[in-house]
Amino acid sequence: MHDDNIYLAVSRQHFHFNQQAPKKAEHLEAREKKFRFRCMREELEEYEDAETLEEEFDAIIDLVV
Repeated sequence: MHDDNIYLAVSRQHFHFNQQAPKKAEHLEAREKKFRFRCMREELEEYEDAETLEEEFDAIIDLVV
């Protein structure tokens, strides 16, 4: 997938969930980057601990979104 298409897909996802999105790709501020990393780590741990297919799907979807 071309970089512009990736950015557009992410921007649409942000818009859909009423999240702010910059007009062009840019680095996150350190505080936001750490917050997102913690959220991703939590979802990865949920995936690792999942005991059912539904729990696995939930964790993966939350990680992607």
